[in-house]
Amino acid sequence: MFCSCEDGKDIIEKCSDLFKIHPSYGWVLFWIELTSEKGFTHVNKFALDINYCPFCGKKLECDVK
Repeated sequence: MFCSCEDGKDIIEKCSDLFKIHPSYGWVLFWIELTSEKGFTHVNKFALDINYCPFCGKKLECDVK
């Protein structure tokens, strides 16, 4: 489970693909940015590993690491 705080439960319920467990990094925040350049759309993927809940600050537990 991501975090047991109310906001942590709420974000996982509403945006289930925003935070995922990665085998090498543990909990990761994922997002995609679409940019247009010279008539082409570029898909930029970003990820940021996190160790603490961004809402309550509790250390996130992960069995993968």
